[in-house]
Amino acid sequence: MPVRDQEINERFAIYNADCMDVMSSLPDGKVGLSVYSPPFCGLYVYSSNERDLSNVDSYEGFFVHYGFVVKELARLTMPGRMTAVHCMDVPSGNSGTDHRKDFPGDIIRLHEKLGWHYIARYAIWKEPLAVRLRTMAKNLAHKT
Repeated sequence: MPVRDQEINERFAIYNADCMDVMSSLPDGKVGLSVYSPPFCGLYVYSSNERDLSNVDSYEGFFVHYGFVVKELARLTMPGRMTAVHCMDVPSGNSGTDHRKDFPGDIIRLHEKLGWHYIARYAIWKEPLAVRLRTMAKNLAHKT
């Protein structure tokens, strides 16, 4: 897939494209910090494209697919630098009686498996009703 738009200057480079296409074209060890939010597995599906990380048939399948992104980030990142991943626990379903999956913990474990070192986890509080209205997650409704 081609790059739709980009801005490159002496301080940063920003690309609007499929991340795997762009990352594979970049040289090793040149990224000081990557900040991103992977698709919250099972919460959103962004497209029907088989290359889309959100379009998987299982939670485990997502992590196989996502492993390619994490490996590329490890290759691109300068020694001693980091990646910051925005994520949250995800519901196991949408029946209203579901449990939560430790999506952040699974992301940390995948990174560690692929050579990263865990530094810290920060929690950002989100108003539950606003999240429920955006995601339509039944287990965030006031009645539960």
